[in-house]
Amino acid sequence: MCEMNSRSLQSEEKPDQSGKLRDDMDWGAEGERKFAGGSYEEACRCFERALQCRPFDAKMHNNMSVALWQQGNTGDALQHLTQALELDPDDRDVIFNCGRIFCKLGRQEDAREILGAFLDRNPGDGEAKNELERLNTPAQDSQPVDSAAFLNQQGEEQFARGKKEHARVCFELALEHNPDSARACNNLGVLYWGEGDLKKALEHLYKALDLDAEDAEILYNSAKVLTASGEVETAADFLQLYLQKHPRDEAAWQDYRQLISESTFAWNNNGLAPEVGDIYLHMGQALAAAKDYPGAAEALGRAAMLKPDDAQPLYQLGLLHLELEQKEDAIRMFRAGLERDPEHRGVILALARALIEEGCQEQARPVLEAYLAGHEDQEMASYLEDAGATNEQPQLA
Repeated sequence: MCEMNSRSLQSEEKPDQSGKLRDDMDWGAEGERKFAGGSYEEACRCFERALQCRPFDAKMHNNMSVALWQQGNTGDALQHLTQALELDPDDRDVIFNCGRIFCKLGRQEDAREILGAFLDRNPGDGEAKNELERLNTPAQDSQPVDSAAFLNQQGEEQFARGKKEHARVCFELALEHNPDSARACNNLGVLYWGEGDLKKALEHLYKALDLDAEDAEILYNSAKVLTASGEVETAADFLQLYLQKHPRDEAAWQDYRQLISESTFAWNNNGLAPEVGDIYLHMGQALAAAKDYPGAAEALGRAAMLKPDDAQPLYQLGLLHLELEQKEDAIRMFRAGLERDPEHRGVILALARALIEEGCQEQARPVLEAYLAGHEDQEMASYLEDAGATNEQPQLA
């Protein structure tokens, strides 16, 4: 079946003998003119005004649905068509429009049912009979329609417009077509999360994860809802998995750092010998080499706690942040390492390099000069030159 077009609109009534239109008729006729000119959004506004005057006008609901459909607003189009069908189940235009929408959504059985019921009441309608025959004859070159994907897309568009109830209808319809749609489960989970129903949100997100445990978006949404539910440790695990797939997502790193710093997830290092810190240090380096950045960050953070006087864990954390292009965090780690060990060459060199690259030469100079005051180091001296150090002697006036 073809998509709805201008012929699917139903003409507004004519003026009375005085030539004057009533206000509600004016809006309907104006909507038809706007629609004919391709101004579908303006047409919708006109039909909406007309419906305020005549809320039980099946023809006006039909016209509204056609204009909404042309804008891709499937949820509202279905709503108005359903109202039109309830108000006048024998209106041919409404029947055909319902059939076309259902076909577009892959709901051929629903389209057949509506057209069949109409033919039972109107057996002499040749056009309806032809439409039903076309539905019953499979096209040779037709491609299967992914109705769930289409409905998900429509729901996401409705959600972006702020029409959450319409989005919900689309996502639920998507699940009717494909109960194994991880995307639809994820989207419903996000909807429930926004409404504050964390139990239902987690229910749908867990189902989405069962269907597609590798989907990064589902992992991230699950972590956010778990955090809101107070399941901080599990949320951190989910964020670790997400960050393995998106290691340069700065917002996710901020969420992760916040989680591991919260008291409910504070790691207890009481009773552990400082030597255990060496194990975590080597583990963190190995995880970083394997590109498991969140795992590396956690291991190095524990090493830093177990070895409070050692700059090496903080140095490695700074290098990890540099790898992820998180310069500010890297500089913060290097500064903290320098406080622990002012003679740590790697920390000094990395800090100076990062500061110079950030255009902070005036901050890099004292760091380098303090080290060079007690050491001969050509590489450090070259960085000091890059930082703009001057060795000129003062001149007498």
